Amino acid sequence: MAEKVNAKKKIDTIILCVALAVFVISTILGGVCCANYLKEANAGYVEVKAPIVRYEVQDVLNSHIKYVLFYEYVAEDGYKYTGKLDDFISNKEYAENQIGRSVTIYVSDKLHKQRRDLDFSPTTTIVFFVISGISLIVSIFFIVQLKTNSQNKNNKENSRQRYNKNAKFKYR
Repeated sequence: MAEKVNAKKKIDTIILCVALAVFVISTILGGVCCANYLKEANAGYVEVKAPIVRYEVQDVLNSHIKYVLFYEYVAEDGYKYTGKLDDFISNKEYAENQIGRSVTIYVSDKLHKQRRDLDFSPTTTIVFFVISGISLIVSIFFIVQLKTNSQNKNNKENSRQRYNKNAKFKYR
């Protein structure tokens, strides 16, 4: 019986430690994601047109050549924003014809960062904080359970000691 109680206590302790570790890690990651989200959302991105300046061979696989287009934008302060478009092109003539065409990008003079869209989503932050909350609830549950089991054990020992003291006095 005591072995089962000790095994259960060990398992509960391990679960508690894992839940606390998940809580700490998810809280830290949630905080980092939240800070990044707020920084990006408040960066003051401005829409600009960036011309496509070149193309390069990106992938040659089974004699299928794919080209990728690169754009460049120079801000008023002289900072250069460059990037590549995500779409792959298999026609060289089409790639050549795209040079000089403008694409819309968003730049932040504060952060010297660029984006292709302004789709800011706090989903990752929310997920980490939900995981953090669940692991905190699990941790509290197992802390209460371990403490209750410990108090029950102490109460049993105290009642045994009282019984033994009373028994000694009765038999003397």
